[in-house]
Amino acid sequence: MKVLYVDLETTGLNPVHDQVLEIGMVIDDLLDRKPLDQLPRFNELIHHSRYSGHPKALAMNAKLLDAIATNDSAYLHMKAGDVSHFLVKWLDYHWKGGKSLNIGGKNVAGFDVPFLKTLLGITQDEPLKIGSYSVKQRAVDPGMLFLRDDDDC
Repeated sequence: MKVLYVDLETTGLNPVHDQVLEIGMVIDDLLDRKPLDQLPRFNELIHHSRYSGHPKALAMNAKLLDAIATNDSAYLHMKAGDVSHFLVKWLDYHWKGGKSLNIGGKNVAGFDVPFLKTLLGITQDEPLKIGSYSVKQRAVDPGMLFLRDDDDC
C-alpha cells in the first residue's frame, strides 16, 4: 500500500486565518520499504503576499520566515497560488497507484488536511482533492502506533 505522508508548518492553528509556510510530503510504499533518502519527496516554502498568525507559531517558525523573506537558496520556493499545479505534476511523476491517495502523518486529518484545503481553495465541507487525485477519508496516523489500552483519548 502506498501512503502520501504530509507535514505542514503554519503560522498558527486556524486553517481559515493562518497560513501554510512549508509543505513536506513523502511517498512510501509499505510493501516495498526503502530508506527515507530514497523515497520521493516534495518540500517547498510557500510565499504569500502577506503573513499573519499566532505570535508563538510565528516565533517557532522564524527561521522559515527568514528563508522566505530572503529567498534563501537552500530551500525550494513557490507562490501559494502555484501549489496545486506543482503538487499535481509531482504526483503524476511519482504516484503510480491510481488517482486515489492514502494520506498519512501525525494528526494529518485534524490539522494538515484542513490547511491543505484552504491553501488549494477547497471549502472545509468538501473532500480534499489535489487536481484529479482524490484523498481517501481515512488517514494513517503514526501516533496511533503508540497508544496503550489505558490511554484516555
